[in-house]
Formats: sequence, structure tokens, C-alpha cells
Amino acid sequence: MHLNNSGAAPALQAQQDVLISELSETDLDGAVELVTLSMSGNPVPQAVFGREDASGLQKQRLLFEKALTMTHTRVFAAKAGVQLLGIMCYVSSDHCQLRPMPLLRMLPRLWAVLGKSLWGVLRWQLNWKRHDHKRPHVHFGPLAVHPEHQGQGVGSALLECFCREMDRTGQTAYLETDKEMNLALYKRFGFAVVAEGSLLGVQNWFMLRPPVTNANQ
Repeated sequence: MHLNNSGAAPALQAQQDVLISELSETDLDGAVELVTLSMSGNPVPQAVFGREDASGLQKQRLLFEKALTMTHTRVFAAKAGVQLLGIMCYVSSDHCQLRPMPLLRMLPRLWAVLGKSLWGVLRWQLNWKRHDHKRPHVHFGPLAVHPEHQGQGVGSALLECFCREMDRTGQTAYLETDKEMNLALYKRFGFAVVAEGSLLGVQNWFMLRPPVTNANQ
């Protein structure tokens, strides 16, 4: 596997012929659909949007499209040929949380898209903002793998590429997860739980990863 366009990790051997590179504009719609399929069953989205019906899924598509197209967010795709297997996103802490005025300007558009679900989305974002790491970091997520390709090492490959880049550039990484089953995966790549919290009755874990240098490998 390879990480292109970032000057980051060297090639990684994989069982599949999988390429990891920055998401192309032509793959955006597929990436939005992939993230929606992968994450709509997660605890927080279910608490915010309710059942996975057509209306809730469409709201999530629009929300994830906004997340994937934020100006400073980098989005990488794992592909086998033309088939999109998974994506990951990350952004500098300078841009990972919306400031009050831009958020206020967005509210009318968000209300038009999300309706009453907007209040749950705002609670979600404000909760994560309150827990956000206070020192400079790179904010990781979402990480999503198409349901048909989960458990095949795609998520691990994306995480490995990300962590290699953090080590190369000496940056601390931070993430949130609402799935306890994901903790072992993130811990395997050097993340540690630094806080826990409840959102809409759902347990959330907040994790931090310092860069690994040659001296402490």
C-alpha cells in the first residue's frame, strides 16, 4: 500500500493490490456514500438521527459531504483498482473546530438540511469540542471502511499510513470514537484513552497519540 501526494510513508506490503492516495473529486460521491453506509449504524449517529430510514440516511449523506469537503481537511482513499474500499480524514487543530461566527452563519443552511436533527448534531459537535485536546494536534477522523470490506485490514492500512505521517512530521494525533470495539485497534497504533464522556446516552472515548521517534521506537 502507498500513501501518495503527501511525501509521507514508504510503500507497505499488502495482501491486496490496494492504493492509498488523496481522494479525487470524481470519487467524492462514492466516499460520501461509503461513510454513510459505514457510520450510520454507529451509536452516536443512531442517537442523533434515529432509525436508519431514508430520511435519516439522506441527512447523514449531506452532513458527511460537508465534513469531507471542508477547506482544510485532507481526505485519503483506499482503492483496489477503481473500487473504493475505505477513507480517512484528518485536519490540523487550527481548523478542526468551527468558530462561533462561522457556525452561526451556517445554521440556516444546516436547519434546511437537517431539520430537528440539527439540535442533536450541535450537541454532538459541542460535546466533542469541549473534549478537544487543548494543545496543537492533528484531528483524525472519520475513518470508514465499506461494510463489505471490513475486517480485511483496510482500516489498519489507512491508520498505519496516517501514523507514519504523524511520526515523520512529529505531530500529536487525537480522535474520538463511540464504539468500544474500536479501542483495541486504535491502541494497537499507539493511541491511549485520555478522557471518556456521555453524549445523548452514548459512551464516547477520546484518544491521544504522541509521535514515535527513532529514540523511543
